[in-house]
Parts: sequence; C-alpha cells; structure tokens
Amino acid sequence: MVPRITPYGAVKEIGGSKILLEDGEKRIFFDFGKPFGRYGRFFDGVFVKQRSARGILDFLSLGILPPLRGLLRKDLIPSLTPERLIVEEIPPTGRQRKPRYLVAQSEKEIQTFWDTWAAHFPGIARDMRRENAPPVDLVFLSHAHQDHIQDLCYTDVNIPAASTAMTAFIAKVLVDVSPNSQGAPYASPYHLNKEGMLTTKGAKEILARPWVFLDSKPRGNPSDDPLDNAHAFWFTSPSKTRTYEAELTAMPAGINLRYWLVDHSIYGAAGCAVETQSGWVAYTGDLRFHGRHAQTSFTFAEELAKLQPTVLISEGTRLTTPNKTTESEVFDRCLHAAQTAGGKLIIADFAPRNVERLEIFLEIARRTDRRLLLQPRDAYLVRAMHLADPRLIGDLMEDDHLAIYTDPKSSQNRWEQIVREHYASKMISPQAVSRHPEQTILAFSLTDIADLLDLQTLKGSMLNGIYIFSNSR
Repeated sequence: MVPRITPYGAVKEIGGSKILLEDGEKRIFFDFGKPFGRYGRFFDGVFVKQRSARGILDFLSLGILPPLRGLLRKDLIPSLTPERLIVEEIPPTGRQRKPRYLVAQSEKEIQTFWDTWAAHFPGIARDMRRENAPPVDLVFLSHAHQDHIQDLCYTDVNIPAASTAMTAFIAKVLVDVSPNSQGAPYASPYHLNKEGMLTTKGAKEILARPWVFLDSKPRGNPSDDPLDNAHAFWFTSPSKTRTYEAELTAMPAGINLRYWLVDHSIYGAAGCAVETQSGWVAYTGDLRFHGRHAQTSFTFAEELAKLQPTVLISEGTRLTTPNKTTESEVFDRCLHAAQTAGGKLIIADFAPRNVERLEIFLEIARRTDRRLLLQPRDAYLVRAMHLADPRLIGDLMEDDHLAIYTDPKSSQNRWEQIVREHYASKMISPQAVSRHPEQTILAFSLTDIADLLDLQTLKGSMLNGIYIFSNSR
C-alpha cells in the first residue's frame, strides 16, 4: 500500500503546519500548529476573539481547524440546544450550599454536530476513530513555535507527542505562563453547564499528554522547587489546587522514526524521517543554514541523502531568496548601536523564545558593562531550557550581567512566584533602573512598553534612550 500524505495546513500559507502521514494502519501527524493567516482574517484578539464557551465551533466553522472526528477533543463539543441536554442534579453535601449538575449531550446530538461538518466540508471532514487504536498514533513536533504546536491543545490529550526535550520544555513554559492552561503538553478539561456553555470552572485536574522524549528523559528528583532540576520542572503541576500527572511514554510499536537537530531561531528544532512500506518519508520542519548552529542543518541534509527518502516534505517562506543577514552581522550591528548609546537606557526587542538572540544581547551587556534585564517569564524560559539540555544552553541566569526586572503585578501566578523566589537575589526594581539607566539593557517587547512610564515617573523627566528592534529570521 502506498503511503498517503494529507496536509491540513501550511499549503500556500505561512505556518499552521498539520501534515498527516498514513502508512497502512500507522498514522503520524507532522506538527499541529496554528494558522495565523487564517486566524487573523477573523480574529484580531482585541475586538473579535474566539469564544472559549463554544469550544471548537468557531474554528470549525471558519476552516481554522480540520473537522476530524476522534482527533479533536470530545470535551470541546458545544451544545446549541441546551433544552436537549441530559442534566442530573446532585444535592449539596457537607458544606456545599448549592446543588451540582452533571451535564451531557446525547449521542444523537453529538452525531448531528459532526454531520454538520461532513456536509459543509465534503472530502475534508473525516471520522478518524478506530476501535482498538487511537485516532492517531503520534504527533511529531518539530519545534516550539506556535504555528507548529499551538493547535495540538484541541486534540485528544491521550494522543502522544514526540519531540526533543528542549521543544517539550519550551512548550510547557508556554502553557505555564498562559492564563488559560491550554497547550501542547497539557490542557484543562471543559464541561457543559446546564445552560449549554463550556467552562473549566470547577475542574479538579489538569490533563497531561503522554510524551516521547526523543533525546533524553527529564533527569533529577522530585522537588518543591520546579526550577531545581529537569524532573521537578516537567512533573510539577502549574496549579496549586488541581491534580496533574505527567506521563512519559515510549515510541508506539511499529513506528521507526529518526530525528536530527536543525538550525532555527528557536533551540531544540528537529527534522525527522519515518520508514514506510514505500521507503523513508522525511519532514524538515523549519530550518535555516545561516545561524550559529548551521552545521546541524547541513548534517541533517547529508543524513537524509544517505536514506534516499521517497518523499521530502518541506516548507519555507524564502526558499528561492538567499538570506542576507547572519547572526554574526546581527551581533555587530546591535553592538555598534549599544556602544553609541553612551549613558542612555537601551531597550532590546527580539522575538520571544529566541534565546540565541538573547545570548547576543547578553554578550553586548558584558562588552558595554551593563546588565541585561529579563522579564520574569523570560527568566522562567531560560532556566527551563537549561534544564532541558545543559549541553546546548548554559545556566545563563548565573551570569553577573543577567538579572530580572521586577515587573509590577497586583497578583502573581504560580510560575511567577516560583521565579521570584528562586531568583530573589536577581530581582532589580524599577527604582534601581531609574537611578542608573546607563547600566541597563531592558529586554522589552511592545507588550511591556507601558512599564517605561514607571521609569519615567520615577526619574522625574523624559527618558532618554535607544530602542533596538531585532527580529528573528
């Protein structure tokens, strides 16, 4: 039987990679990312937002998610006919004052829901349920950019994911610092209330996805401090009140998958090849050949050539246009700008999770005798990445030229409390920055820009500085 490849995203668009490989009974997805282009046509994130109370309805209606029954989470199926819900009232017990309600939809209503998409998207909608197997055996995640991993949160959490440890840890950071606890490694379960709205209110658990670590499993021992070691980080619940049981699993039987690290603007990126009945099928994910780890991409290409794959799946935004800027050139330009700043404040704006670019600005801080101040979320990420693979990234937070800006918050989530406790001696206040702006490089993005008003007010006059925008490629 000839393998079948079905792309559900990344075709004539940037991102949204969702590529299904079927070989006999084996099913593997290469990535499951968010299609930012399609998403942006309908939602701006400010005035028009997706409705969490309607689960997957909005995304299915607008063609953002593929209508694949069994693959998508059952708990995200909404009800538009609450009068048909099956409602069981449970009387209050103990200190409870109000009754609870168990709400469910009939099988007929669920079937009607999926029949709708079969009619709207003929040839695309599909029932992927199998009697003695999961709808998909594995999802290979090439790297932790949102256009390759984000939509995995809408899939059945029992489907295992496979990635490098670095990609897994970055993916967990993304969900830990998110307010809605929905992401690739775990998700908060939804349930229907008696009005037919989906909600996570009252949920007592967080559902963890089984994970295949392609390189090395998290090492260490349980600890009250999740930033103490890799094991503690991966197995610590993001919530103080809800249960969470992370699961490590092995590669599903019958799947022969090989992987190689590649160069990209985010650490941990990998390409892979899967052996099928008709030969090897290779997938590059995102890669480049001009970064500090360019040799890994060349090695990947050389190893693929030895396999002589039957199919090579690749995507790119600039396949025919040579890159004109290397990371060393980025460093030289940013260093020159910093050296001309004199006694002014420097703001460095670079892509989130691009720690390679962070390391560039850390070296600039050393050479200009400044401190690079990260936001707490960035410090959390940097430490997690070090725990994932100490060989790839050192313990940057130990550097005297790296510290954390005490971002003013009226309340703090658990992850932020952990960061502030673990790095108490590294916290730098707005008052300290306002007194010596010439000693500081602030790692700010546009979402942090309002914090400059604190510094300006404390200084008592207009801030004087330079803004270095250093986007990744």
